[in-house]
Amino acid sequence: MRSFFIAYLCLSFVGCKNAAKHSTVISDEEVKQSIDSMLENIPDGYWKIVGTEPFWSIYIHKDTIMFTKLNEKVDTTFFKQTQFNAVNSYSNYKLIDAEQNIATLIIKKEQCSDGMSDNIYPYSASFIYKDIELKGCAEMK
Repeated sequence: MRSFFIAYLCLSFVGCKNAAKHSTVISDEEVKQSIDSMLENIPDGYWKIVGTEPFWSIYIHKDTIMFTKLNEKVDTTFFKQTQFNAVNSYSNYKLIDAEQNIATLIIKKEQCSDGMSDNIYPYSASFIYKDIELKGCAEMK
């Protein structure tokens, strides 16, 4: 009887195989959830900076700076901080990637709405990289 039950379970799982094709394209929300779940285990605070049109994000934790942009696929670039200035209500980061491309990240203390979910963030952000300026919102987690 036990062998019959095990065989039945095995055949049930094989028979329930999904016939739909699996897509390798992932949505903006899936990317966001994946990155958020990965960062939940970081014990210290970190910056989370997000923008839309196109969807992009930057996470800063200690000396790790990760920029992710969703085009037709997910592009991720890591940066090293070369300079940092904090003046009154804004912070200015000078960054460099592995190919020696320079980027600037400015975080200002002012309310910001992400434009999609109407979440209100305590900071606005501007990221300039490869002659493209991206605007977004930021928060310290």
